[in-house]
Amino acid sequence: MSALLCLTMIETLELGKGDVAVYKGIDDKMLHHVINVQNYFDMKEGIDAALQYLADQINECRKTDNIERCRTLLGEEGDFTPDEEAEAKETSVWRVAT
Repeated sequence: MSALLCLTMIETLELGKGDVAVYKGIDDKMLHHVINVQNYFDMKEGIDAALQYLADQINECRKTDNIERCRTLLGEEGDFTPDEEAEAKETSVWRVAT
């Protein structure tokens, strides 16, 4: 996506206003584009809100142990084989009980 198109979307949807709620309708890939464009154009309020929304989503993934959703949010693929991942889930000391 071009920066100009993304900037137009940011202005149209008022994503630079600092309201976290406006990011709820944006898919993960678009959110990453918006964050990059806001960073490039130094849109402080917008990027703060976008990053807060992203942090809230990651925190929700952590609480629900939804690793796949966290990977999608971060744009990452798993490094482990299925066996290694199953073992890590069983033995993780960092997991917080909910």
